[in-house]
Amino acid sequence: MKWAYLVGASVAVVLAVVVLKWLPPLGVLALLIGGLWYASHRLRKEEVRARPAGAELLGLKRETEDPFGLLGYPLQLFSRSDEPAIDELVWGPWRGLEVRVFGVSFRAPSLSGAEQRSSFAAALTALDVEMPSLLAEPQVFLTRFERPPALARVPTNDDAFEASWSAWSSDPGAARELLDPDAREWLRSLGDRWGVELSGRIAMVYGPRPERADVIPVLEALKELVDHLAASGRTPPPASATGERDQA
Repeated sequence: MKWAYLVGASVAVVLAVVVLKWLPPLGVLALLIGGLWYASHRLRKEEVRARPAGAELLGLKRETEDPFGLLGYPLQLFSRSDEPAIDELVWGPWRGLEVRVFGVSFRAPSLSGAEQRSSFAAALTALDVEMPSLLAEPQVFLTRFERPPALARVPTNDDAFEASWSAWSSDPGAARELLDPDAREWLRSLGDRWGVELSGRIAMVYGPRPERADVIPVLEALKELVDHLAASGRTPPPASATGERDQA
């Protein structure tokens, strides 16, 4: 297969030399300009493809750097692997929430010793009340990090839940109250796509970043988390829901 590519490339070079030899100078210039335009067009398309889709349509602002200092937030996601880095940050109001949506990459475990990096998509918002610390995620996420959370494991006495999910907290007793049957059922409904973390007034969802980044799925997961907390009576409903209720 490599030989086929080599032969094809050689033939293309020979044909290019022959064509350029017989073309007038203006023709060569036109080919050069066309080639540069095509290369620039492809690079722009690749850049757009790499950005999280849908951000501009939602009215979110995009940042090339992190003006919020997210890595300084007291979140376990940033401390479980070395060299975390934030990229592709968008932010702003969305459906009654003030959101931060971003990518975070970090050094990943490697059996070969070669440096590898994992990349996650995440979204967070601020709650109106303090919450007990809680981190719950599919067990398959553990292979993506260099170390587990620096928190105590939370036993739920739910074999079906603990067969595929793990939970940690600095206050296991309070976390068990949060992880009631409804919460465990909702978490399991997320499958292996998202984990959740609560820390003080921060609520966050995170999961492995797909090749084609899109802010909509992670925002929807964050909204589900906030709505679930509100439905359980642990937080006030978001502003949008409050407005709808008042109007009714």
